[in-house]
Amino acid sequence: MMVEGEKDTPGVVTGADFLPARADDREPVSGTVVVVGGGNTAMDVARTSWRLGADKVIILYRRTRDEMPADRMEIEDCLDEGIEIMELAAPIGIIAEKGRLKALRCQRMKLGEPDASGRRRPVPLEGSEFDLPCNLAVSAIGQAPVLDGLTEIGGAKLKLTRWDTISIDTATCATNLDGVFAGGDAADDGPTVVIDAIRDGQRAAAAIDAWLRGAETQRKPFTVKKEFWTKPGKAELGEIGESPRHEVHLIDVDERKSSFREVSTGFDFEDNTHECARCLSCGCVRFDDCALRLYAQEYGVDMEHFKGYVRKHRIDDRHPYIIYDPNKCVLCARCIRTCARVLPISAIGLVGRGFRTEMRPAMNDPLVETNCVSCGNCVDSCPTAALTVKYPFPGRSCIETGDVVTNCAFCSLACSIKVRKFGEDRYYIASSGAPGKYLCRYGRFGNELFIKQDRIKAAEIRGGGARAGASLEDACGAVVSGLRSAAEKYGAGKVGVFISPECTNEEMYLAARIAREGLGTNNVASLSILCAGRESGALDESFGFTASTADRSCMADADLFICNNTAMESDHLVLAAEMLQSVRKGAGLIVTNSTLDPADQLLSTIAMDPMRGRAAVLWNGIIRVLMNEGCFDEKLIRSMEGSGEFLSGMDISLEEAEELSGIGRDRMEKAASIIRNAERIVIIHGPDRPQDQASGDMKVFANLVALLRAAGKRADLLLPRLMANSAGLEVTGADPAFTPGRIPAGDSFKGARSHKELRGLLEAGEIKAALIIGEDPMAWGRTGSWFGNVEFMAAMDWTDTETTRFANVVLPGSTFLETNGTRCNFEGRVARYVRAVEPPAGFCSVEILRTLANGFGIKANGDVASGLDSVVAKGLGKLVCHYWNKGEAREGGRGKLVAPGGGIKAGAIDPPLTHSGKYRKEIREVGTDRFRVRQ
Repeated sequence: MMVEGEKDTPGVVTGADFLPARADDREPVSGTVVVVGGGNTAMDVARTSWRLGADKVIILYRRTRDEMPADRMEIEDCLDEGIEIMELAAPIGIIAEKGRLKALRCQRMKLGEPDASGRRRPVPLEGSEFDLPCNLAVSAIGQAPVLDGLTEIGGAKLKLTRWDTISIDTATCATNLDGVFAGGDAADDGPTVVIDAIRDGQRAAAAIDAWLRGAETQRKPFTVKKEFWTKPGKAELGEIGESPRHEVHLIDVDERKSSFREVSTGFDFEDNTHECARCLSCGCVRFDDCALRLYAQEYGVDMEHFKGYVRKHRIDDRHPYIIYDPNKCVLCARCIRTCARVLPISAIGLVGRGFRTEMRPAMNDPLVETNCVSCGNCVDSCPTAALTVKYPFPGRSCIETGDVVTNCAFCSLACSIKVRKFGEDRYYIASSGAPGKYLCRYGRFGNELFIKQDRIKAAEIRGGGARAGASLEDACGAVVSGLRSAAEKYGAGKVGVFISPECTNEEMYLAARIAREGLGTNNVASLSILCAGRESGALDESFGFTASTADRSCMADADLFICNNTAMESDHLVLAAEMLQSVRKGAGLIVTNSTLDPADQLLSTIAMDPMRGRAAVLWNGIIRVLMNEGCFDEKLIRSMEGSGEFLSGMDISLEEAEELSGIGRDRMEKAASIIRNAERIVIIHGPDRPQDQASGDMKVFANLVALLRAAGKRADLLLPRLMANSAGLEVTGADPAFTPGRIPAGDSFKGARSHKELRGLLEAGEIKAALIIGEDPMAWGRTGSWFGNVEFMAAMDWTDTETTRFANVVLPGSTFLETNGTRCNFEGRVARYVRAVEPPAGFCSVEILRTLANGFGIKANGDVASGLDSVVAKGLGKLVCHYWNKGEAREGGRGKLVAPGGGIKAGAIDPPLTHSGKYRKEIREVGTDRFRVRQ
């Protein structure tokens, strides 16, 4: 208080002494207590005195209540508790009687001009003195730091403020002396709350680190708030109406008297709901990496120079996955150029002129109603937050994420992705960040499938018609017992293990070992592949292997692409974007599909739509044209291995090809002419796409590649698959025709030796027990009937399906984001996957399969990946470059001619059995603009 007698008059104490003393000893207080000050300490002293029984408590403050530095809530609570606030008065002396405090001599004040703190300075009123009787006076006007011995360093003096605190740069806590930093109560504005000292410590730590490294101190982040331009209105508030704020609930004043109970009881559920509904999510989600903001920060932009009128644009959030905020667009057109590289015609462009120019779809249509394929690559290209993704979970914020780089497993391209996590169930997908690396709609937004589904979090065993939770050990034991019992009762040839072609190589390898070593059966396969009707090793006779003959690098300088049974834009957008660059440079494009996409017709040199299931007939007809025109003369053909079988099977005439395929002879001749004039040809064929699958089509293309190579042309066959790891089934032994390492299956095990035999067993209902991993055959009539006679079924999956509901034992599975392992992409390259998200069950699929394998007596405790790698490398030998490539140089294959296919029966388009297959099907049928994953 700075008055005479303050320190030696009984009954006059400081707030810093009073509060700790009363915390340890709740001695009652009587009479009138006067608290001098206006901060939070003064409020604490006043409210404590009232609780300790004071007859009257008065807060004496030299300014008005509006200038009090205390929290507004503290002031209001004081008034509620009956504490008086005497404004515009200050103590000027102490009146004592018999050596003890009797009253404070006070003086009235008025407010003058503002001082350095921005508050109006209190000015004494002459002749306004008065005495304020009291029994206890508590000084709570702050404390001053003791800097004895700290103000001079090496002869140099620290600069002090007029309050005798250390003067600092508040952004860095640096003093006027190089290498000396200060903060907290001893610096700048003196004693305040603890959080201010913590803030100073954080700023000082960063500044000291920069000073020690000789680096430039990081500047204060550059920020611009919406209210800088104008008060937020309808565009920012949207449908959120104005409503009064819900305050924190407090206990009644009567309950506070003589009690130190917590006054604030918090919010009720309804309060939380109300307040959360008012959230505008107005913080910029790109604050950390917005190029415009970072440049403004780097160059010290002063936004006051740019203040003024600004046009406000309506935010467009009509797209289900992308938000466009034109208010943040700088018209750099990077998104437009990126879109044009991915699509034949960009979905967006610049509309308007001058200051009215905007990035928009044509006619300002909603983006989702254009030819946009929802790949989100425009978002990656945007340097600001004009284009951002909608998260597949509630809320939008810019907080630190944990980033993990792995690969996508929605198809066989295995594109690199970055998983950006706010938490285990709060993450989104971004591209890896490498220049020119794109993602498709599934790779970027497909994680909604995992986040928005109820997960299987624990094992379950069916008993008495109902499923009940069980430990993993008990469930695995029940699986081992159930499968073994069926094998002993009916024979090993009557049980089977079925695994999704989306699983990792390690999971497939363990499934194959469980089937053969644990159960003695050769009935191991993917039900999805069995449904497709393909046989194993379709190209083994032609090339010596059944895989792509090259990697995607062959596309870079190709002068002709032939696409068959693949809707490149919707199935393999990233591969299509690479092809598009060559087509724009002049490469030819021949497309054959029974249903042609607009992009096929727009881009192709010639697009043909043969009747479904007749593509092999069409291409045999085109080969016949090339033979007739001398591109492949008879002498050349007879010099090739397998020519006899080939020629005897090529007895089709052009008239027959025309009639059976539905494509006119003139179009076949045009396609042949384009092929004849090309030198570097890439054939892209979808081997597991059922829509335009034709009997013998893969052998026809193998023959075409062999003939083109013999004619001196460079020709390669790429086999991009819809199912992420269908190429890994044969390599890992999860196929009835091959054991691990793609070694032909012998007679050591009971059961089928081919897809045809295994389909026969299933269709005849001869399978009596099954372990099904990641597939849902019970969802559909045809495949469900295959298991009509099973007496025991175990299913492993990450979410409930018809199959898990039917199963006797359910084991929790994991998604590709939750499992370490490898998959074989369409090029035959081994792609490594990293666990980016923890599986809700606490175990990933490969760990559970290892437990199962151990239950069957199979030694699988070591590194499964290492053991598989050794087995595969040994079994494949020189073919490792085509199936298990880790950087090995490729060989072209032998190129033997085989008897051409040419069946005319269209294959069945069975409903998808895998999760990604179902996801694709729903999106195709419903449309992106209306698609939502059901929770």
